[in-house]
Amino acid sequence: MTAKAALCPPTWMKRAEKREFRRVIAARSSLGTPVSEAELDTVADYVLARLRLVELRDRAAKAEFPNSYLKIVRAIEATTATSRRLAQDLRLISPPAPPLGKKAAAALAAEKAASGGWDDLLHPSGTGRFRTARPPTPS
Repeated sequence: MTAKAALCPPTWMKRAEKREFRRVIAARSSLGTPVSEAELDTVADYVLARLRLVELRDRAAKAEFPNSYLKIVRAIEATTATSRRLAQDLRLISPPAPPLGKKAAAALAAEKAASGGWDDLLHPSGTGRFRTARPPTPS
């Protein structure tokens, strides 16, 4: 099998799924770690999980509370966890950082307080920053 054929989406995927599949392949290539043949099933599973999340969120918006809504929310949580695990397996996101020790946590808190309380995380919209509460100033 040639490298080009190996990176084609599976024939059983729908058009939107194939488009997302190609987007994930391109994202991994842009990170400098192209997808191998062994990871193609993982990419397909990741794509299906992400598209299932969209479908479940639409269903949750239309569901009647609490009966079907709570079932859908549980399915959303499970699918989100699966999607995150697959994204870590594909090295699309970093694994969670290990917990900090007391000294490291104190140093991080002091550094954050000295920087004025701004987080370096981007706002979900991709613009601006989150504003965190400033630590109380001693008087």
